Parts: sequence; C-alpha cells; structure tokens
Amino acid sequence: LYAIPVCLGAIVVPLLTLVDTFTMPRLLEVSFGSELEAMRQFGLYNRGLPLVQLVVMVASSMSAVLVPAIAEAKLRGQLDLIRFRAEMSVRLAWLIGLGASFGLAFLAVPINMMLYTSAEASWTMAVLAFTALFSTLNAVSASVLQGAGAIRTPAKALLVAIVLKALGNVVLMPRWGIDGAALSAVIAYAAAAGLNLVQLRRSTSVRFALRPYAISPALGVGLMGGGLAALQGLAMLASAAWHVPERWSASAIALIGVAGGAAVYALALLRSGSISREELRLMPEQ
Repeated sequence: LYAIPVCLGAIVVPLLTLVDTFTMPRLLEVSFGSELEAMRQFGLYNRGLPLVQLVVMVASSMSAVLVPAIAEAKLRGQLDLIRFRAEMSVRLAWLIGLGASFGLAFLAVPINMMLYTSAEASWTMAVLAFTALFSTLNAVSASVLQGAGAIRTPAKALLVAIVLKALGNVVLMPRWGIDGAALSAVIAYAAAAGLNLVQLRRSTSVRFALRPYAISPALGVGLMGGGLAALQGLAMLASAAWHVPERWSASAIALIGVAGGAAVYALALLRSGSISREELRLMPEQ
C-alpha cells in the first residue's frame, strides 16, 4: 500500500523518458519522411537530458533526508517544525532548480559546442533546461508529501505528467519538432510539481512568500545572466583576436560560466535574504 505509490512518485523522469522513446521517433519520421533523420533529431533532443538529470540527482540526494525528518516531526506532533522543514525544502529546491535552469539556458550554445562540437539544437537544450526546475520541485515536494503521509498525490501527479507529455508530443511536435517535445516536457513536469505543491499547502499549511520565491531570485538570475552575457561577449572578442579554436573557446566559456554564474547567483541569494546561513544550519543533515 505504501511502497507502490512511493515508487511511482520517484520514477517520473524515467517514465517520461520512456514516453519520448515510444512517441518521438514515430512522430519525427512522419514529419521528416526519413527514419535516419528522425533518429538524428531524436539524438539531438537527448543532448540536454544528462545535464538536467545531474540537477535532479542533487535534488534527490537532498530529498532523501526529508521523508524521515518530516515523518519524525509528524510523529511528535511538531506542526511548526513540519511547516518549517517543508517550506525550507521547497524553497531550496526552487532556488537550486531556478539557478540551474537559467544557467543551462544562458550557456546552452557553449555547453553544446564543448560536449558535442556543434551548436545544433541549442535552442532545444535551452528549453529543456527548464525541466530541471520543475523536476527538482517535483522530486522534493513528493518527498515532503510522503513524509507528511500524503503518499498518493505524487503518484497521481506522475500519471497526469505522463498524459500531458504524450499529448504534448502529439500536438506540438508536428509544428515545432524537437522544440515542441522540449516544451511538452516542461509543461508535464510543471503540472506534476504544481499538483504536489497544491496538496503540500493543504497538508502542511505551508505558505510561500513572494520575496524569497520571486523578487530576490529574479535579482540573482538577472545578475547571473548579465555576467554570463558579458563573459560570452569578451570570449568572442578574445577568440577572434587570438584565433582560438571554437571548441576551446566554448569550453572555457562553459566551465568559467558555470562556476562564476553559480557563485554570483548564490551570493545574490544570500545578500538579498532569500536564504540565510542560519536557515541552512537548521536543516536536517544528510
């Protein structure tokens, strides 16, 4: 009774990937009229998935500690502690996912060049990057709900996501190809995360304030985006002046951009009050 809903809620990413495996090659073959081109396009689409899954792995490691921590608080009747841990966990997931998504989107072209030697399907990678935000939220909110005893909601959210992903592929791919598939993935993950968060608010009475979730992170994303744009502009000028090979230049931009962008974003969050060192210390240790 407990294990099946918990397991279903934990396998959102593999099941949505399975939906793509069964639907995308056929839809692409109909659009392009060639099985070879369909598989090439499918391969281009899959370029961004490993990067997104890295972000989800971070969220999963964080969420692993949430189930026992929140279940313990519930067993002791500590409602305030449940609300604090639930809100703090969702906020961390939101902030990590938001920064990772925008960072990957801003750096899609140099990352694509660094890993795959071409910028083809960079826009698809940029769109797909935002699944990192919603899949992270989904993973963490599902763990919080399971700790609070609401084990069925994540499984229901998974079923909704599967239906939306399949329908999205059928509707959007004939018009936009792999970009449509990426957009349908974002919609599916956003719907699953949204359903979990609605149930979380009902179950724990947690509240999501505007400033730590919208205003301060927007400032951090803006500063990070400005810094990454300046970095890419300077790198292009340096590359042209010194005749640096394109892939080397892209690799330098990607690596420096990831480290520098993350540092700027984290500093902006700490300075703006989206999250404090004291709050981080109060989180249960992994």
